[in-house]
Amino acid sequence: MKISFGLFIVATLFFISTTKHGLSTMYNQCYIEKAYTYLFIGVPNPIHIQRSSNDKRPYFLVVGSDTIELKGEQKTVNIYVSSKERNYLYPVQLLRKRGDNTFELLTEKGYKVRKFPNPVPYVFSNEKVSKREVQAAIGVSCLSENWNININFSVSSFSVLARIQDKDTLLVSKTSRFTKTQKQYFEMLESGEYLIIKDIKVQMPTNKTQVLSPLIYEID
Repeated sequence: MKISFGLFIVATLFFISTTKHGLSTMYNQCYIEKAYTYLFIGVPNPIHIQRSSNDKRPYFLVVGSDTIELKGEQKTVNIYVSSKERNYLYPVQLLRKRGDNTFELLTEKGYKVRKFPNPVPYVFSNEKVSKREVQAAIGVSCLSENWNININFSVSSFSVLARIQDKDTLLVSKTSRFTKTQKQYFEMLESGEYLIIKDIKVQMPTNKTQVLSPLIYEID
């Protein structure tokens, strides 16, 4: 029992000593964290660095051909990649500067570069909607499926496919909101008919206009 207690005291003193000097494994490990194994083109990709707050030596993140110095206790860096690097394994390295001005490689990861996924357009949460809901609707919105990157997508235009006098007619809106003409058409819709919204155009982070999938809602 005395031996066990003595070992406990020695281990405790060692832990306190190593922690004080930043040598404890718990405090000295460095990681590059990202929720995905790829980087998206044209958007800020947040890379999170886990490092000891006790270590005041300079840290650098090497991203492809770029070198970024981490300021103070900075632990997040936004990385941008271009379309030229698509299908390329993008290297990301975390370096620490030694006292002799050489660099120590702490950890590295490789990420695939991908096109940012198209946002999902929506007006209603359900496929069946009441006529009252349709009449109260304001316009078409978009939702990004990537929850780690906050991008505000804006719909630039869309069309409502209307059946008027036995002819298919496109009622166009040049904004994200329903026009007066489209609203008037909604008054004509009856139960069992469909509200079809198509040609939904949105500007992507790469400044290219993307046409999204049509929306189809049944009037309840």
